[in-house]
Amino acid sequence: MILHQNSYFRKPPKVLLSEQVVIFNAIRYSLDICDIAFERLKKNLFTFVYSKENLKPSFPLLYLDVWTIIQNLSIFLKIIKSHFEIPLFDPLFDTLREVIHLRDTSQHIDERITQILAKIDLPIYGILSWYAQQDINANEGIITTLYSGTVTDKKKVKSNPVNPSGKSSKDLINQIEFTGIIKPNRREDDFEEKTVTINNLIDKTKEIILFFEKQISDQTKSYDLTDRHTSDLIIQLYVKKI
Repeated sequence: MILHQNSYFRKPPKVLLSEQVVIFNAIRYSLDICDIAFERLKKNLFTFVYSKENLKPSFPLLYLDVWTIIQNLSIFLKIIKSHFEIPLFDPLFDTLREVIHLRDTSQHIDERITQILAKIDLPIYGILSWYAQQDINANEGIITTLYSGTVTDKKKVKSNPVNPSGKSSKDLINQIEFTGIIKPNRREDDFEEKTVTINNLIDKTKEIILFFEKQISDQTKSYDLTDRHTSDLIIQLYVKKI
């Protein structure tokens, strides 16, 4: 979980200004959505590899969660940049900043098809690979790579997933790598493949949140933060059809 249950972002102190609370809410929702997508993605990737049933998670379902994580991490970064006034080139965002370029590709997919994807026959929604093991103590597993969409020239298909050999982990699913096309410079027509590791994106986001939590605690030592806002109201109306 990126945000712990008592996080300031989850339960904003009432001493904050209303506009600050709105910012905290936006951060919370973007990261909670990432959390949900990440956990579901890992579960489905495991099922995809090891399920004995014929019905496995579909490619679009797996890519849905990958792109959901990319989209909402991009929202998170842009909120931080705009409202905390931290530039994206700050080392704090190392590992994460490329998600914005990847997100831009998904938002401008119509342009990318004409500019680059169709010309060099690249997977329309990217390449996804991961390492799965049935038991955390297992010394072997399976590396899987998926190409989205139809690849007309199968000879061009290549796969370079990171080998998890020698790396210990408590997760059954590791090295979830996504490769997409980015346009580093908006003013030029150069494109390049960019690979990000989803596990690393989530871990880095946790580090950033811990950094901000500490900053908030340090800067509000003279305030009583015990009084917190509650969130997510539910309103239900019972109606009878006449």
